[in-house]
Amino acid sequence: MQLKIILLLAAFAICVFPVGCGSKESIDRDKTAVSQTEDSGTGNDKSNGDLRDNENAADTDNNSGAEQSTGNWSEEADNSQQDTTDKEKGDTEETMIYVALGDSLTHGYGLADKQKDRFSAVIAEKLRTDGYICSEFNYGVDGLTSDGLLEMLNAGQCSMTGRADLITIDIGANDVLHTASMLAAYAMYDMAAPEDEYESIQTELDNSLDQYRSNFETLIDNIKRENPDARIICTTIYNPYKNLDMTIQVPDGEVSLSEYTDTVVTRLNNVMKEVAADKGIEVADSYTAFELTNKTVLNAKNDATGTNMDIHPNKDGYALMAEAFYQVIKTSLDKGTQRKTTENELPSLTQCTA
Repeated sequence: MQLKIILLLAAFAICVFPVGCGSKESIDRDKTAVSQTEDSGTGNDKSNGDLRDNENAADTDNNSGAEQSTGNWSEEADNSQQDTTDKEKGDTEETMIYVALGDSLTHGYGLADKQKDRFSAVIAEKLRTDGYICSEFNYGVDGLTSDGLLEMLNAGQCSMTGRADLITIDIGANDVLHTASMLAAYAMYDMAAPEDEYESIQTELDNSLDQYRSNFETLIDNIKRENPDARIICTTIYNPYKNLDMTIQVPDGEVSLSEYTDTVVTRLNNVMKEVAADKGIEVADSYTAFELTNKTVLNAKNDATGTNMDIHPNKDGYALMAEAFYQVIKTSLDKGTQRKTTENELPSLTQCTA
């Protein structure tokens, strides 16, 4: 019986949660793929969401004037790709360097046009509309946990972080949402969660939150040490199963998957806010934005058309995350305070989607 449960959970995790939801195997695959793409200078995407879409692997982002790359930017890269739109504005002396760190949400998983619609691209375009010359560097990796992001930073794989004026961080969902997926597997197969398994899941959640706190504290300390002048904004995580009507049989009775997942992300968000307050960084409240919106912004659903367990938002959801960030960014935007970075000091403005 235990073997059957394990096989069902494994099948569910592979088929329904292609991004990995924080599994160690998924993160290891991502790190290996990042390392491989850095060696080759190009990236290969996989349909299961481990990396990026093949068609985007070498695109040029006309909005940001950046050449698309799946590895780190290269100082030897040709500067000819730089945006002429910014030059036409007559202000080539000041460039706001924006670095986006995070998981598949930062990468823009599921979007048809990631270069345009991922939240970091939307934020950069909002800044340009406000008159800023903004260069966006996106280091989003599908399936990334706080462990993985910390390792990327320590390995120097997010090279522009030390030169950034603005840094957004989206991390944590993959640290904890695998606990919800484990329970969802029982609901999908109409099975009650055994008491020992349920207790194990709760222990796993507690341990994951403790590890996240430690990683997030170290992550912020390291960024601030490297770049004390950067403005750092993290974001709370929304409840991806808010709209699901699914009941889980647990030892104490029944619990809805939506309510359980809400408890998980709320605990994560509370840890994030505590660390942010302690470290002096800002928080964009994507969680509340998703709770209050009347738009359909989530992919996950179960209705007459079928069941979709995708934890990612749709295009409107990514736009909502961008707006949540931008509401914080614009509170203290001051063109006079941005760092002076001349055009020739920048690399080819390579999009560093690792």
